[in-house]
Amino acid sequence: MGAFYLTKKQLIKDHGIPTVFQKMGFEKPILFETNRYHIVFFERILARGRDYYTSGQSAVLLDGMVVYRQQDTAASLKTILEDHIQNRLQTGELTGQFTLILIHNDQVEIIRDATGVASVFTLDNYVFASSFLSLCEIAPRLTVNRNALIENMLSGALVGPDTLFSEIKRMEKDGTFPGLRFQNLCRPEYSLKSANRNKLITGQLDELDAYFYALRPMVEKQGLTIGLTGGFDSRLLMALAERHYSNIHYFTHWRKTLTKEVVVAKALSKFANRPLTMHSVTPPLEMTEIQAKDNLEKAFYHCDGQIRTQLYWHEAYNTLDYIKEIYQQTGLGFHGIGGEQYRNYERMIRPYWSFDAWLKNDILYRYSNNVFKSKKHEKTFYKWYSNKIQARLGIGEKKYVKRIHVKRYHNEVYNQSNRAVRLTLENKAVFFTGPFIESRVSTRAYEAAPYLGMGLDFQAALIHKLNPKLAAIESDYGYNFSEGESLKSKIMGSAKEIMPKKQFYQLYHQIRKTRNDSFYAAYVNTFPFMKKIDTHLNEVLPALDLNQLKQCRDTGWQLIALGYLLDQFSHKVTTQNE
Repeated sequence: MGAFYLTKKQLIKDHGIPTVFQKMGFEKPILFETNRYHIVFFERILARGRDYYTSGQSAVLLDGMVVYRQQDTAASLKTILEDHIQNRLQTGELTGQFTLILIHNDQVEIIRDATGVASVFTLDNYVFASSFLSLCEIAPRLTVNRNALIENMLSGALVGPDTLFSEIKRMEKDGTFPGLRFQNLCRPEYSLKSANRNKLITGQLDELDAYFYALRPMVEKQGLTIGLTGGFDSRLLMALAERHYSNIHYFTHWRKTLTKEVVVAKALSKFANRPLTMHSVTPPLEMTEIQAKDNLEKAFYHCDGQIRTQLYWHEAYNTLDYIKEIYQQTGLGFHGIGGEQYRNYERMIRPYWSFDAWLKNDILYRYSNNVFKSKKHEKTFYKWYSNKIQARLGIGEKKYVKRIHVKRYHNEVYNQSNRAVRLTLENKAVFFTGPFIESRVSTRAYEAAPYLGMGLDFQAALIHKLNPKLAAIESDYGYNFSEGESLKSKIMGSAKEIMPKKQFYQLYHQIRKTRNDSFYAAYVNTFPFMKKIDTHLNEVLPALDLNQLKQCRDTGWQLIALGYLLDQFSHKVTTQNE
């Protein structure tokens, strides 16, 4: 990726270059100009190879990762610019999650791939940047967008164009400004046709093989790092990588107590006859106060001020220092995000669900339950939120959703607004991509939706067909992927369809004890600096029961980040009136 910051010329003189880029770890910027715009560009921090190509007064700049016509990124950028100048750029041959900035004849064109994963933020449509924090820094005032904040804290995601501050938006649509054109590429068409299950499995693997083949030159040049877990997605990723590449390195997150996930990761790396990297870190509650403050600051910059589930700022895993440890031998990483489209992990057995029951219980209240202080607050927020989700899916005011709608939500909305945020962050340092969310791959996967059955066996069948011996290694689910999902697992999964959703999640969290979690209180009590940070929360979330949020594991962890973010900009943050 690197990063970019694009603004009108006069404004760069007024504001200068935001200092957050240096604090993120970027080195000296590269400057590009047109008559109207000044573009500040930073190359990625660790990986080898340039992220831009120039020819005379023309240039192409890359944010994210792109492969064009099955070339490595450096060759791809050269060909992209040449084809753009000749007006023959074939956007259908672009692979990856990226934003391309093309400069030619004093015009700037910004092209983003069809997944929309690579973020472009704008401050009042006069400054555009890949970094949310850079715009927070230059904004004279930041007004808390309370609806967006509630969405972020409850769902763990934040669907664009909203951000936590009203002045800053995430670009979601095509747009034209003087001397600047913004274009989102479109997903390919898909159809739900009757098909033989075995042929369908072969067809999905053919699509995946084509993707992995296209990235072979990139892997050969950079080397590939993959994180191993005990689940489906990393196993499918590993099976495909071992089928196509040789220069592969594996890692898994170190844990103080040996977990099943680590045991499985060790077994997988042993099977592949490759070493497994595990970089030890200090658990959050064992840090000194200086270490805890330092970790929050590093994660604040590495995560670009964005708060998401699985991107917890108090953990050392979400810092640039950790990325540097993991990518000592390679410059390219693959993530298994999106693999869930190959299994019925939502446990949807009925032909349709109530839209409201699904959106409230599976998406909005999944972590915390309903923590609104009043029905009025809930009703006002839910109307805003449900309208946004319906608009993003293009389904109008439907009362029911089918499996294809649920899959489309996770693929086209949730991945972009939650899981895939990690891709944009790690692309600051290395080349990083998610094969399963590639628009051609993930759209083709919709064909499998009617054939996923009541459980997880379709994805297990993909893994088994690729590599039966690899599939036979036990997962952390308690079964292997050659034998498929156990009957016990299927029965437990079907409970979600038998019980009302609200009661199901109450039981689920009662068993896992995630809604009676003491971590937030322990963190605040352990580190005195957190008491000041904690005071910022009451003012911005008056509609929610903060005590309940703090006692939920995932939302409590997010509140740590939110308090830190508000503290950093306390001199300019204001709140909207109720």
